[in-house]
Amino acid sequence: MEFAEQLKDALRPLATHPAIGSRRYADLLGIPGLRSWPIKQSAYLIFYLAFRCAPATLLPGAA
Repeated sequence: MEFAEQLKDALRPLATHPAIGSRRYADLLGIPGLRSWPIKQSAYLIFYLAFRCAPATLLPGAA
């Protein structure tokens, strides 16, 4: 499997469940929200920031 496909496969679960990544490096580096996720069959990790977002509120007359 080529690397681009491995990367796509690793990103799929993160798109719907961003909290599944490890917080290990956030604790080690002191970076709140930092997560990591492995790319299977490779020596690479994906690092990303995961934050909780409040749902957007639409106001009347706002367009």
